[in-house]
Amino acid sequence: MSRWLLVAALVINGPALAQRQPTGQVRGVIYDSLAGGPLQGARVMVRGTSMGATTDASGRYRLDSVPAGRRTLFVEHPVLDTIGLSNLAATLTVTAGRSQALDLALPSLWSMRRAACDGRGAAIGRDSGLIYGTLTDIHDGARLAGARVVVSWLVARRGVAGLETERPTFNLRTDSIGNYYACGVPTDYYVTVQGFAGNGSETGITERLLGARGVARHDIAINRRGTAGIDSLSGMRRGRATLAGVVRRENGDPRPSARVLVDDAVGEAMADSGGRFVLDGLPAGSHMAMARMIGYSSSRKQVELRDGDTTWVDFSMRELTTLDTIRVTASAWAAARIDEIEQRRRSGQGMQLTEEQIKDEGTLRAVFQQMPNLTVEGPSAMSYLLYGRSTVGHCLLNLFLDGRPAIAAEIQALNPGQILAIEYFARQSQAPHNYQTVGSSCGSLLVWTKFMR
Repeated sequence: MSRWLLVAALVINGPALAQRQPTGQVRGVIYDSLAGGPLQGARVMVRGTSMGATTDASGRYRLDSVPAGRRTLFVEHPVLDTIGLSNLAATLTVTAGRSQALDLALPSLWSMRRAACDGRGAAIGRDSGLIYGTLTDIHDGARLAGARVVVSWLVARRGVAGLETERPTFNLRTDSIGNYYACGVPTDYYVTVQGFAGNGSETGITERLLGARGVARHDIAINRRGTAGIDSLSGMRRGRATLAGVVRRENGDPRPSARVLVDDAVGEAMADSGGRFVLDGLPAGSHMAMARMIGYSSSRKQVELRDGDTTWVDFSMRELTTLDTIRVTASAWAAARIDEIEQRRRSGQGMQLTEEQIKDEGTLRAVFQQMPNLTVEGPSAMSYLLYGRSTVGHCLLNLFLDGRPAIAAEIQALNPGQILAIEYFARQSQAPHNYQTVGSSCGSLLVWTKFMR
């Protein structure tokens, strides 16, 4: 046989030869114990090969023609990244010509809390969550043992005397390999996490919503070089890091003129015609960055900033839908207030935001930062002051909560899901007479909650 005939025979018979390799079938179900149901859209892979299958709505998968022998299957899914479980895998021996079952399950919330929380004295309720992670040096990646991590959240509820607030706080220490564990945190409030190192350095105040699964891995990084400073005029932080990226609409189109800022840091950037932005002079470490624009839901992300380096991030913004009316079942007094809000909204008196425009924001601070002629200053999403402009310049806004005078701490304790409406009157003279403050020339901010009676 000539060389060319031999090559042709190999090409023709190659697939047939490959099909003779002993193979078997593997099938099964991937179960999400945290959500109490099947895990749809998980990718099941065979290690060392390009083989893979995606689970259906019932969590089922099937892999045909898996090479016989000892094989390891592993699972990929965004949920696994969120809870910090990167090694959901199992090994089995595939037998040629047979169909074998291999089911895999995410660990339950109970089992994860038992592993993380024993011996820590945390009061763990059935509906309580777990947030955990590492504290590292932003520049060299070193895990920091014995460092302090503060985990807290704000709670607002209706009490005997009206609206009551509190801020539960865990003061934790990282273990010998830089891990922290906060057990018994809420799943339906934003939890803030901040790290502190022995030389006085600290991260920004980062935030996380655990959600229905009740578990989240939340890593933070700190700058121990001491390169951050405080701006003498604003009191905000500054440094030598840069943040750059693109702001887009939900459909992927660029969103020009959106403003990008970092909590507690000096300055902001405006996106150009292509949605691109660059923001420099930022402090290093973990911080919360935000893109905002009137008429759009703000987009917030945690970013890891490094001195002398550029961190890239993309934001996606959702256009807000304005409701025609505000509807709620309330007492006669509350119903009268709602009618007043609606009348002012229809007449164009001041600026009104409805429940629909507010509810999807991460924090009230994010809502306020989107409002024109209103300035938010302060170190975090849960600690800030609200300023307007008067004839003499910068001034503290007059605050009202459910129709009564309020202080900033009362408003900071609320989350967007508890808000019925927000009204802003940039000038004192624009505000309704009963929401003006004697001796003040600054505007008024009215926050109306679902606790209103």
